[in-house]
Amino acid sequence: MAGGGTVTPVQRVTVVGAGSWGTTMASLVSANAKARLWCRRPEVAREINTRATNEQYLPGFALAPALEADHDLAAAVTGAGIVAMAVPSHVFRGVLADLACRSSA
Repeated sequence: MAGGGTVTPVQRVTVVGAGSWGTTMASLVSANAKARLWCRRPEVAREINTRATNEQYLPGFALAPALEADHDLAAAVTGAGIVAMAVPSHVFRGVLADLACRSSA
């Protein structure tokens, strides 16, 4: 690393949005850090947690077994060192506003 600095490991990464992009990103991150994925729909979170799949957006693709999913936005971001947004552009502002309200409470 330039300048001789150190890298501090991130304790948890949360990806907000369980579509194909968010699910893939969270699954890949979980190989190197604790990763949690926020799912708008509880049945998607349940499928990811119990079967390590997201058949609607990634049919036939096995997700990393360490990946955790949560339907509760506030719970999903609690303790995250990094929060990555992976929701569609037409809902981005609303989800971010909801996140800001929940995290300031």
